[in-house]
Amino acid sequence: MMEKETVIDSIAEGNYQSSTHPEINRAEINLTQLQRNVEIIRGKLKAGTRFMAVVKGDAYGHGLVPIAQELERCRCDYIGVVRLTEALNLRRAGIKIPVMMLAAFIPEQIDW
Repeated sequence: MMEKETVIDSIAEGNYQSSTHPEINRAEINLTQLQRNVEIIRGKLKAGTRFMAVVKGDAYGHGLVPIAQELERCRCDYIGVVRLTEALNLRRAGIKIPVMMLAAFIPEQIDW
């Protein structure tokens, strides 16, 4: 049996790269279900509690910007990232809600 080859695009940190790998796993993200999941979580929080969704690592491989856009539509209060480049890419993509850095800046991240 021959493995199916596929092109996998990575948009981690806004860098678009393509490579050919054997298809092993496939993840389909149902944005309607994502919205329901956010609503379920919000329903379990005390009134006035703010909600942050974490999209580090290219939204765990599911696409930083598209997932962040959906989370913004879901009225998340914050979006959490680890890398400065992730935060900058969210702003460049028009994400307006607060972005919280979950790690310290390192000198290499800042253009002196």
